[in-house]
Amino acid sequence: MQTVARAWPLLVYGLLVRPPLLLLRGPQPDRSLRVIGVLLVVAGFGFDLLAS
Repeated sequence: MQTVARAWPLLVYGLLVRPPLLLLRGPQPDRSLRVIGVLLVVAGFGFDLLAS
């Protein structure tokens, strides 16, 4: 059980934090921000649709 507790922060970092950071290091960070924003809006709309 301790290995799961230790792996949880690494898993969250690897799945949620690292990909946007890699996108923002690219040659066009403003485009990456727009892509991330559109994905968040689409995901939010999907969750809103499911909730109603």
